[in-house]
Amino acid sequence: MMPEIPLRGCRPEPLAHYLKGLAVLRLVAEQADSEARGWWENDVFWLRSSLDENGLTAFFLETYRPTPVIAPWNGGSGFFPGDNQDGIKPLEETPADRFKDYRRAIEDARRVLAGLGLAGKLEKEDKPAVLLSARNFLSEKALAWMDAAVVLTGDGAKYPPLLGTGGNDGRLDFTNNFMQRLGDLFDPGTGQPRPPSKAWIEASLFADPVPGLQAKKPIGQFFPGAAGGANATTGFGAEPVINPWDFVLTIEGALVFASAAARRMAGGQPGVLSYPFTVRAAGVGYGSAHGSDEKARGETWLPLWRNQAT
Repeated sequence: MMPEIPLRGCRPEPLAHYLKGLAVLRLVAEQADSEARGWWENDVFWLRSSLDENGLTAFFLETYRPTPVIAPWNGGSGFFPGDNQDGIKPLEETPADRFKDYRRAIEDARRVLAGLGLAGKLEKEDKPAVLLSARNFLSEKALAWMDAAVVLTGDGAKYPPLLGTGGNDGRLDFTNNFMQRLGDLFDPGTGQPRPPSKAWIEASLFADPVPGLQAKKPIGQFFPGAAGGANATTGFGAEPVINPWDFVLTIEGALVFASAAARRMAGGQPGVLSYPFTVRAAGVGYGSAHGSDEKARGETWLPLWRNQAT
């Protein structure tokens, strides 16, 4: 019998914890056990695979290969001189085999920017050209992130609601922070986990108590309770306090929701954004409805399922 593990740190709320559950299922199925199954029971995500709790912890510490999450089409992504280089630089230079796919993706993106003459600076009007070139030249592993963050239609680039405008939440670039959090968890030079990483992954997956979480690190829109601010602790306010694994697995889980360009049957309109479990607003059906309501971003309803699924 394969172990069935309750991941007590992966729950329907907040969104970060929901996405963590999907990340575990996806990563284990792709990198460790293709027969893995996942489901929801009593507001907890369960995993059935060849890995027990210790094996699952060891997988993330020793075997897990991060998906290359990059966004050279965004300012602040680490690809430009004025950006924070703490995350991208070590991964660009690492000899560790665990980061081989990441290193290649960064190299490919550098070539895309150099070919467009944009290695030094990115202007808003340059974004469509970068997106098109990235779509053509990035590796399949890097395109998994692009499929979740942006879709190219006949009417220009469209952005799925889960990942902002191409992988950012306002000024917070998810990809740059993802790379920084990987640096907090692993030594880029060797690929080995840093000392706190084991306690952090056990807390993230199994809700075990852990001291020493990271302060003043952003989590974005996925986990408002960890974002700090007024009434976030005793006293008047608090700084953000996060578990780096929470951020990493949140982004990995978002990759499950790949977008596409779709067209209605017999319709003459160009392709439009199609995104899983997401609906568009309609400016009809109630007394205060107005056509301007249809400009709102999509509304997403994510499923909880009881049967074991791949």
